[in-house]
Amino acid sequence: MKLPIEAKRVFKGVLFDIYQWEQELFDGNTSTYEVAVRKASVQVIAVYNGKIILANEEQPGTKRFNGFLGGWIEEGEEPLEAAKREMQEEACLISDNIIHWKTTQMSMKVKWDTHYYIAKNCRKEGEQRLDAGGEKLEPFEVNFDEFVEVALRPDFRNKEFSCFLLRTLRNKEELKKLKKLIFS
Repeated sequence: MKLPIEAKRVFKGVLFDIYQWEQELFDGNTSTYEVAVRKASVQVIAVYNGKIILANEEQPGTKRFNGFLGGWIEEGEEPLEAAKREMQEEACLISDNIIHWKTTQMSMKVKWDTHYYIAKNCRKEGEQRLDAGGEKLEPFEVNFDEFVEVALRPDFRNKEFSCFLLRTLRNKEELKKLKKLIFS
């Protein structure tokens, strides 16, 4: 979704900016339309020693949850740079073989780009550097079947991916393609 040229930012927040514009309705009248634009984020399916690395995480005000390594894209940072930074900060992982898998976008009233990457042949380097006081995160390893199981649980944070996975489970060939993409 692209914002109309005439959209004006009426609020700048830490995570969300709010834009408004006048929109002509079908009957010729106009109404104020509004969209929240969220900071873009990255999610990384990291493969280390033949296993997928996920995160068991807690942030202030939340219950523990499982999800991908990832987070916000900082201002001026490219999505690939953010993916590499998040992998290193959260799980001490680096890779020379990171591919962009897809970008998804929430639409209608919330504009939020999420860039998904697959990082193959990861290796450990450095120490974990979490947001000071803002997150508790423990990486853990799963095989592909466990990955599917965890991604379908209610405590898996990446609901958009869970929905994708549910659609993929209907077609065994598509599931095989996903597995091959991750591990080849």
